[in-house]
Amino acid sequence: MNYRYIKSVAKREKFMKIESMYDESRIKKKKREMILETAFRLFVKEGIEAVSMMEIADACGLQRRTLYNYYNTKEQIALDLMGCWYKDIGTIRAIPNYEGMDSYQKLKVAADCYFEYAITHMDEFIFTFHYDHYFADSESNLFDRNILNVFHEGMIREGVEEGKVNPRVRKNTEKSVYIILSSILSYTQRVFFKKNMQLEEKKDLVRTYIDLCLDTITLTN
Repeated sequence: MNYRYIKSVAKREKFMKIESMYDESRIKKKKREMILETAFRLFVKEGIEAVSMMEIADACGLQRRTLYNYYNTKEQIALDLMGCWYKDIGTIRAIPNYEGMDSYQKLKVAADCYFEYAITHMDEFIFTFHYDHYFADSESNLFDRNILNVFHEGMIREGVEEGKVNPRVRKNTEKSVYIILSSILSYTQRVFFKKNMQLEEKKDLVRTYIDLCLDTITLTN
């Protein structure tokens, strides 16, 4: 496999780009981004449930009423952070050049790019773990609504048309993709939480798991 695409992912910033998604002045935008970055660090370290608006304000060096000019709840902050994560990981789609590849090769390259993103953005995946659990029963769960957008669902459908995808996947492509991606993300989150394991061990486990998941849906390579 040509790994020039994967290397281009490795050269990316090691932290997701947190930026304001609001039409506001440059000063307000900078302060909002500071709030988001500070809350992100707290959420990763403590979990969303354990962090209060007061703690976020204190960590930002702001009075609470100033913080409330930007966000009324920590849930709103978490939602904006998740939006930043989806936007950040979505840019990976544009990195590989899939010309001349069949659907299986495309899936492998895409999986490797996401894998490289995962191992260089561990804090982000720990945040998604906290987010997923905190909003598990909420209609605001962006994880559930947008999981299909994280991966190239079109590649799965292309594989169906080429006859290279397991017949079970053909019956319900959307549900199958959701199950596979949820499984990969959940496993990645769990592995990254293990403190008694070296980085290379974590990488090897996640890599093997992704390959196994891809092998379950493809008939040929």
